[in-house]
Amino acid sequence: VGTPLTVVSACVASVQMSWSLVVPVLPVYASAFGLGAAQLGVVVGIFGIGRLLINIPAGLFASRVDRRWLLVWSMVAVVAAQALTGLAVDYATLLGARLLTGLAGGVAITSGMALLADLTTTATRGRDLATLQSFQLIGGSLGPVVGGFLAVPFGARVPFLVSGLGALTLAVWGWRVLRRIAPP
Repeated sequence: VGTPLTVVSACVASVQMSWSLVVPVLPVYASAFGLGAAQLGVVVGIFGIGRLLINIPAGLFASRVDRRWLLVWSMVAVVAAQALTGLAVDYATLLGARLLTGLAGGVAITSGMALLADLTTTATRGRDLATLQSFQLIGGSLGPVVGGFLAVPFGARVPFLVSGLGALTLAVWGWRVLRRIAPP
């Protein structure tokens, strides 16, 4: 079951973990494409560019739609973008997939924070947002460890494909719980 705080925090943590899970394999994965250090820098950086480009529009969009729906569907988009990254066959596809991951992730994080702010009272908002941030940091910290352990026996593509499984599972769970809560 779960409380809104737990569900939204776990959803945000799973998105953060899905990004960080691939951190240890990006250099190995990029070398399979014959990429040098500068091109790897673009692969890493384009994700952040996606986040930067989408954060404010995502916040504006979150003010116009049901944030519960937006959080869940942006998580599904992160899963799809990560899978596309893991299945990339050339540099252009890899860059496009990383950009899409950044865009979808920015929507997920922004809508999750906005949703949690809606679902809290002024008395608990600071504590609840700090809890969300803690979950996000835990997801970001565990991701590279899990990604490294997956890559050793299974190869550099597997963490990209596995990274979305947790997010997809939590998106389904999140929707089941959040749909029962009156929209903010």
